[in-house]
Amino acid sequence: MNKIIITTVFCLSVVFLNGQVTSKTVDGTTGAGGQDTYTNSGSPSTDYSSSSSISTYVDGSDASPHYRRTFLEFDLSTEIPENAIIVSADLVLVKTAGSNGTSTELNVISETWDDYDVDHNNQPDVLNSSPNMITQTPTVDNYSLFGQNWTTHTFDVTDQVQFLANYEHRNFGWRIKSADETVSCFWNGMMFICSTRGATYISIDGDGGNAWNSGPELHVDYVLPVEITLDEITHADYPTSSNGSISVNVAEGNGTYTYQWIDGATGNDISGETASSISGLSPGWYGVEVTDGLGNVSYMAFVVGAKCGEVTIEFQPDGRFVEITRATTGHDPNGQPYDDVNMSSATLIRAERRKTSFPSQGYDFFDESLFRNRLIIPNNIDIVSANQYFKGSYHVYSNGNQSNLRYITEAWYEEIVTWNAKPAYGDTIATIPTSTSTHQDVTIDLTSLYQDYQDGTTVNYGHNLVLDYPQSSTTNRRMQYRSPNYSTASQRPKLTVKVGKLCFEGYVELKRVLDASYTFTQFGILKFYFENSYQMNNNDLNIKLFEEDRTEISLSSPPTVNYDDNRVDLDLSGLGLTQDEFYYIEVVLPKGGKRYLHFQYKN
Repeated sequence: MNKIIITTVFCLSVVFLNGQVTSKTVDGTTGAGGQDTYTNSGSPSTDYSSSSSISTYVDGSDASPHYRRTFLEFDLSTEIPENAIIVSADLVLVKTAGSNGTSTELNVISETWDDYDVDHNNQPDVLNSSPNMITQTPTVDNYSLFGQNWTTHTFDVTDQVQFLANYEHRNFGWRIKSADETVSCFWNGMMFICSTRGATYISIDGDGGNAWNSGPELHVDYVLPVEITLDEITHADYPTSSNGSISVNVAEGNGTYTYQWIDGATGNDISGETASSISGLSPGWYGVEVTDGLGNVSYMAFVVGAKCGEVTIEFQPDGRFVEITRATTGHDPNGQPYDDVNMSSATLIRAERRKTSFPSQGYDFFDESLFRNRLIIPNNIDIVSANQYFKGSYHVYSNGNQSNLRYITEAWYEEIVTWNAKPAYGDTIATIPTSTSTHQDVTIDLTSLYQDYQDGTTVNYGHNLVLDYPQSSTTNRRMQYRSPNYSTASQRPKLTVKVGKLCFEGYVELKRVLDASYTFTQFGILKFYFENSYQMNNNDLNIKLFEEDRTEISLSSPPTVNYDDNRVDLDLSGLGLTQDEFYYIEVVLPKGGKRYLHFQYKN
């Protein structure tokens, strides 16, 4: 899921289509239900899970100064999709007592917990780094309705909800407390004055079903990633033609889209091409960048071939048009686990098992890679071949590094995937044998796979590279290649596809009279036949070539002629004729008659 903010856009068309911001309210009854409780340092073993309130109150006004902490969890899985892009998320609490201006700390909880098991002496762990720890003074709103007055405290938890929605398995909710939990007292000459701060709120159990007696709520606005699909591709007439076109459909995002087409051969924007369609294309691959009104960006690439003739296209893009990440389990030299770390910025595709001799001070991990070309080859052209090339980089192979390329069988998002949040895999597509050198490259025949993608037999969820050895093995081994994020373009992965078919159309009969009808050459060759068979040598054919305005074209040397009985192949490709221009020939037959043929030159 790409979330790129574009601050300035020049010369881009703006189109309103189907997409919108979705608003959801999540509370303690949503999905499987939520839970909350609070703890009290002054009563460290007391369970408050059935209380009608939750609290962040710091109280020094009695004989036993104490502070309180709230623990709160919602089920987000039924209301917010895993790939949602959170536009805003507000945690709203209804205050029943306390102050309004307290600086409050909200931490994402990092482990499972049950409200009835939590007390001051038994609190779940939390995450202590941004964005999973934030400090805010709540936004305060006062309301009055039907004689009831109430106050709400609202906390902006957008980034935290983004994390919790992306990683459902890590959604354990929040710990909420006063940022300053110290109690300060002073003697005013008559008595001790002790400060108080924080607030008390209505809990899930205390929800009375109306606005002024409402339990905790989470108000979330989100969009889904911009989705680009193919509307239509018209292929160029010939490999040298420039009359192909692409049009796309776009959905999701917030419904306002801008477009920029990209030339696959250079990776550069195509000036002025800022609509949902593009024309005047030669065979090749072309990409489109679509940005919604919130700055969310998606990319997709398309192949344009030729209606008549085979073309070979090299798809070797940067990371915009390839989804790439790794999933790693184990730990780094500092003992920090990899299992929940996203690796989408990696410049290497690899399958590796590494274990050092000093486990307490070294690496111990197993990782695999996920890879998907964001490329559509339409089903109105033949795929002759499709070969995926990877540039080798520092294989570790002395003990074997044979690896498998497997199907990925469900949708995944490169900026979300971790070892603990990865898609399911299917059968092996290809097995890559053990490397024979440190930087050995590999080319894998994926023709059948891309034909399946094309006809819909298989959905293109990409593929997974993994070692063909047990994960439990302690032998170091690695198969490793450059990724689309690598700085040197020529070393990035490359898919070479050959598409199209050769067109062998019939021979055209020479005309007795020149008229407006015409044929065309195929790769510069004009094919015609006589109504009768003539046994002749090449030099017996007297051919004159004319432009459309009947100006004769001087031939310094005669064109190449291949003949068989009355069928003739006339090769005009070396005569400097202009692509798509009209010409005609005059043929003087061996017996003195003349015949004509009007044609459009195509090479």
